[in-house]
Amino acid sequence: MGNIGFIDTGTIGQITTVSSVTSTIGAAVVFPTTSTLGAAVTIPTSSTIIAKLGEAAYTSTAIYYQYVASTALATIWTPAAGKRFNITDLMISTSTSSDITLIDNTNTISIFYFDNRGGLVSNLRSPYVSSSITASLRVATTTSTVSIFVNGFEA
Repeated sequence: MGNIGFIDTGTIGQITTVSSVTSTIGAAVVFPTTSTLGAAVTIPTSSTIIAKLGEAAYTSTAIYYQYVASTALATIWTPAAGKRFNITDLMISTSTSSDITLIDNTNTISIFYFDNRGGLVSNLRSPYVSSSITASLRVATTTSTVSIFVNGFEA
């Protein structure tokens, strides 16, 4: 969908500051420079993607989420009324060993098992589409500082 650039200003292996994302249509997206741990940060986007899902063009959504303790269940993406979340790209990093579960409302999408300073970057060939219009993307983790970046769209 676009090019993603990161600047690592902390310990190697941990993304602490993300500077910008440049889409293929040339619009820059500025990430927040600070966030409260445990709070979702929605990265502002304004680029309408040229590709179409069915008949309607869609707008890219990028969400960055970080927290520092085990979390039984946290909501990281709730789409607008009447829409489903569609995941196209996913990045996860952890500071210590951790099991991270991505959940589509109440259904487990996948469980990821990370060792110390583990990470994942996934560009989905076909978007993951939420199970229902009312579904939220949620996450649960066993331990550690976890950073999650989700890119996708609502349709």
